[in-house]
Amino acid sequence: MNSIELVKRAIEFKKPERIPLDFLPPRYSDFCFVIQASVFDTLPGEKSGIYTDVWGCTWKTVDKSMGRPFKSPLKKWENVKDFKFPDLVASREYEISKQIVGKNSGKYIIGGDPLMGMWERAKALVGTENFLVGLYAHPEYVYELLDRLVNLQIRIIDRWNELDVHGFMTWDDWGTEETLWINPQIWRRIFKPRYKKITEVLHSHKMHYFFHSCGYILDIIPDLIEIGVDVLQIDQPELMGIEKLGSLFGGKICFFNPVDIQKTTQTGSFEEIKESARKMIKHFGSFNGGFMAREYPQPEAINISQDKIEVMYHTFKQYGRYPLVF
Repeated sequence: MNSIELVKRAIEFKKPERIPLDFLPPRYSDFCFVIQASVFDTLPGEKSGIYTDVWGCTWKTVDKSMGRPFKSPLKKWENVKDFKFPDLVASREYEISKQIVGKNSGKYIIGGDPLMGMWERAKALVGTENFLVGLYAHPEYVYELLDRLVNLQIRIIDRWNELDVHGFMTWDDWGTEETLWINPQIWRRIFKPRYKKITEVLHSHKMHYFFHSCGYILDIIPDLIEIGVDVLQIDQPELMGIEKLGSLFGGKICFFNPVDIQKTTQTGSFEEIKESARKMIKHFGSFNGGFMAREYPQPEAINISQDKIEVMYHTFKQYGRYPLVF
């Protein structure tokens, strides 16, 4: 069973041989992530500082993470319709990715969303506060902006499909530490139908939808399941509770997580990391699939040591073979 079949079986609850793994070299990964060429050109470097991305959004980072936007290019809501988006569907954007895909046959390929996600990109373009106010004061412009972003995402998905990419991943951090950024009812009215449109296009291409979100998002997970999101990628599973997530959503959506990066991996002992990894395997993966394990892709940015990653990795390998034994 190669990585492609393994991952598909885990996502679709069809009895994989083991839990798929996504770890950085020298450890093993069943996955290969690809993204458009111009996005690489404006990723943050090894040092902290200020950089401007292909959208004209200016970011500030104090470490090796992507940082936060602090200068937005879309100054007035009435300019939404005429604001020029970067050309992210041109053939040149996919030349490097095509080569990477060709060198990773047998791996499950995930095409990254160069927008990050509609929520994150919209906030970066107009500013977080301005966008939140706009939901109430300028809904017509908000809808225009979101629809333009979704239409671009769909064109990008079509291009990824031409490269035989297996899944598509977005990064929209919807949760704070305690709740959603916006009222769940507003989320359902404005964002849910747009995510559903993305999901339908992906499924028409027989691709999976990987949905990343940090924070407390318990209120909208049933909605994500309802519209057909395939994989929920969360880095803080203990914020909502591993047992709770498993009891409510296990067998309904595939989880794709590291051991909690905010709590256990940073401050926990080796034994606590092992226990958390085993709990996720049990509560998420006991449905003939339903769980895939990964490491946080920027461990140095949040001070996660390699020895802790090694403990996590070997625990997932040891206990992640079906039939599961605890």
